[in-house]
Amino acid sequence: MGKIYDNPDRKVYNLGVIDFGDAANRDITIPGRTGMKGTVVGIQAFVTEAFLVDTLDANVQVGSAAGEVEYGNLVLTDALALDDIINEDTLPNTIPDFVSGIASGNTQIPSGGDVYVRGKFGTDGTAVTGQAEVQVTIDWYC
Repeated sequence: MGKIYDNPDRKVYNLGVIDFGDAANRDITIPGRTGMKGTVVGIQAFVTEAFLVDTLDANVQVGSAAGEVEYGNLVLTDALALDDIINEDTLPNTIPDFVSGIASGNTQIPSGGDVYVRGKFGTDGTAVTGQAEVQVTIDWYC
């Protein structure tokens, strides 16, 4: 007989378009689920405005507090083009493989624990640009 976490409840959270050239971080909270633990299994960005961030890359940081990355970190580099699809460990325009960024899916979200997503802006020597529609995928289980 399989364990409950063998058949997780997978939820894709569409977080909308984040402007990574705005010079201000954007913080979003995904509420935890009472009585359920979780694992971030995917972070994806669909580029809606080309990225110019040659000084400091933009990031989608996912953790237990704003700016933390223990659940995953997606780096959005300079020169990403319109319509590129980026996920946590592949090249542009490839299919996500649902392996959580730097944490490799090994850091568990505690029962009822909120998940904090930060769209961390990038910097450029001249003009910073870059927007992307962001998704975070979480497997929830008892």
